[in-house]
Amino acid sequence: FCFGTGYSLWLTQLIYSLRSARRRSAFELFFLVLFSLIAVGVLVLGFSLPFLDPGYFYRFYALSIGMAFVLVIGALVSYPELLTDFAEAARLSYAKSTLNDIDVTATKRQLERLMEEEKLFQQESLNLGSLAGTLELGTHQLSELINSEYGVSFSRFVREHRVREAQRLLKAEPTASVLSIGMEVGFRSQSNFYAAFKEITGRSPGAYRGADAKE
Repeated sequence: FCFGTGYSLWLTQLIYSLRSARRRSAFELFFLVLFSLIAVGVLVLGFSLPFLDPGYFYRFYALSIGMAFVLVIGALVSYPELLTDFAEAARLSYAKSTLNDIDVTATKRQLERLMEEEKLFQQESLNLGSLAGTLELGTHQLSELINSEYGVSFSRFVREHRVREAQRLLKAEPTASVLSIGMEVGFRSQSNFYAAFKEITGRSPGAYRGADAKE
């Protein structure tokens, strides 16, 4: 309990310190603060066991664990990439920058060409390692480059490009199904496409296409 509580508090502090460089830090902080409060509550309960009636202890304990479980599942259903984003946020706390030996401007230009002209984001299997290899960078270098230059994690960076292309296709191809467009831009499933689209635009793909048609 001490270790888990300490880790959740550390991660909350880390996300807070990086809030200016991350676009979704408000949600991340909200989630982590709630989770940390639950963790602290469970820790306090553990130390209070000798002074509490066992019946009350186990009721409060079960309620706290249940709340934490619902919170985690709800967050992951709403934002499937949340754990990946947390992992990449942790990488931002570099003791030393990994970008000192590369031309950031030229590499950024090459990255944008790969994403916007060659549309590598359409590859369903695209990941940090494969894109870093294409750019002849290490994974930590690419992660830091995207975080420092765009203020987002790698997964968010890819999702934004996919959603932006989906927005274009929803307008350009009104007869194409929403699912086919989601698959075309690189999403693995309809649920991932809907979640990412709503996360970034605030609307579902169908609502976005409908609103555009009305205009």
